[in-house]
Amino acid sequence: MRGVVCIASVLVFSSSGCDQPPYIPPAVDNDTVLPDAVQPDTGGETVVPNCNIEPMLSDITVKYFAPSCTFGGCHDSGSQEADLNLEAANIHGVLVNVAAADPKAGPRGKIRVVPGDPNNSFFLQKLEGTMARDEGNLMPDGADEPIDPQCRIRMVRQWITDGALDN
Repeated sequence: MRGVVCIASVLVFSSSGCDQPPYIPPAVDNDTVLPDAVQPDTGGETVVPNCNIEPMLSDITVKYFAPSCTFGGCHDSGSQEADLNLEAANIHGVLVNVAAADPKAGPRGKIRVVPGDPNNSFFLQKLEGTMARDEGNLMPDGADEPIDPQCRIRMVRQWITDGALDN
């Protein structure tokens, strides 16, 4: 079993496109939503996860972007991978109605965040893995599937649906 864990760790940490390892979820506490694979069996009942993030840019920035996107040196003020700085003072201006920097998505007219239209927001496509195959990798880089879709990604989707306000 230890050999499998070591191999899995090597694969995860060697697949990142940034200078740092990919996203590592924070320690689980009472407000943290566990991935679907480790949720308790509810006997088939639908359970709404306990999510401590509000669908507001300020809350998403602090509780999602800071621990997931900027801490690893990918979208911070230093590296700005894909010309995206999620530590910017004007984060709204960096995300909303801005052309995607991806060499395929940008020329196709894709926009990072389209207010009121989450399905056509390239930023959300990168988090959900719904972008075209030639438009880069699922974010965070190195992930095999969307990270925390029932909380963090759902809150980004809701923020965009609500008009992607600078709140």
